[in-house]
Amino acid sequence: MTVPSLPQYFTGTGDLFSALLLAWCHVHADNFPLACEKAIGSIQGVLGKTVEYTKTLKNVGEPMTLGELRLIQSKKEIEDPVLRFHAEEVKWEETS
Repeated sequence: MTVPSLPQYFTGTGDLFSALLLAWCHVHADNFPLACEKAIGSIQGVLGKTVEYTKTLKNVGEPMTLGELRLIQSKKEIEDPVLRFHAEEVKWEETS
């Protein structure tokens, strides 16, 4: 999957991705690509809410708090993610 990066620093995205992928793999045990798409969709939703929040602060608060993920506020995005990016199968060739 190719996903564009955001020009902001976030704390905890790796941990969140791991938890989401594990959860979506449990829900879609027979469809790993869909589990990946939903994990990425959930992450994108959380990051979107976080970016919206940081825009309202305008130099208020500590810089480290600006990247804290808005998890509670993103409940809907976590449970029902919008799938903007899709997994594509890649054929690996062995080299000798």
